[in-house]
Formats: sequence, structure tokens, C-alpha cells
Amino acid sequence: MKRLLAACVSFLLLLSACGAPTVGDVGPSQSFFAMDTVMLISLVDGTEEDLTAAVQRVNALDAMLSRTREDSALSKVNAAAGSGTLTFVPDELYEVVSDSLALAERTGGAFHPAIGPLTDLWGFSSDDPAVPSDDAISSTLPKTDWHAISLTQTPDGSGILLQQAGMSLDLGGI
Repeated sequence: MKRLLAACVSFLLLLSACGAPTVGDVGPSQSFFAMDTVMLISLVDGTEEDLTAAVQRVNALDAMLSRTREDSALSKVNAAAGSGTLTFVPDELYEVVSDSLALAERTGGAFHPAIGPLTDLWGFSSDDPAVPSDDAISSTLPKTDWHAISLTQTPDGSGILLQQAGMSLDLGGI
């Protein structure tokens, strides 16, 4: 968690260039779609190369952490839920899930990385979100047991296993 926090702080410092903006300062900016939302990165003091690097980093994180992109590393973990097959993932994803589980433990489950089935049930990523029935929520809850997430490090790499069919991670909260 400390490494992730340090990386985020370093990233923000790079974007801010450690200087306070003044009225009228304009630097390079770019609007783009990533992480299921429209993003705008504006640099007060920086180059086009800095902006390009920032956009590329956000897109790389999206490609790894998105649960709505079928080709993301996270989607591959979710697709293997209940199969008994360990999914090898990039170290960054492993670390984010590890930090998420530690946070779930510290909060007694108030923060919950295995909330994906409920996110889907409510339709948050759909064109027609709706409040589900109590029965639908009750029948979905067993698929959200964050204790059924296993993390394994082997000589071949870092892996994640979702033990129950229908489970899925949603890391949008972290």
C-alpha cells in the first residue's frame, strides 16, 4: 500500500510540476475516455511529452484494472472465477488486490473488493441502472465473499484465484 501511495504521490507531483498555478497559466491538456469516464489532464507546467506520459499511464492502468474491458488482466481473473485455475497477473494488479484485501480486513468488510456481482446487479455500468429487489440482492451476496479470494506468489509469478463461480472483483473503490 505504501508503494502504491508513493507512486500516486510521485505521479501527482509530476503533473503539478511542484509549482502553484497563477491566473492565466495554460499548459498542455488532453481530454480522453478511460476507466469508464471522461478524463481531462491539464498541466500547468509541463511539456507535451509529460502530458503524453500521463495519458499513457492512465490508459495502462485502465488496461490492467478495468472490469468492463474484456482484455484487461482483472477481467481475466474475473472470468476464471470458480474454475480452480490460478490467473497470473501483473505485479501491480496483485499489489492492488492485496492492498484491497488488507483494507477489507481492517474495515471489517466495509471496503469490499469482491463487490462485482452487486455492481452488475445494480447495473452501474449499463445504460439502464436500477435498484434490484431484496431477493435478488440476497441471492447475489454469496458471490461476494472477499475471504474466497486467494493470492499466491510462485516462481512463475503472482496469481489470483477467485474460489467461487460468479465472483468478480471491482477495484473502482480503491
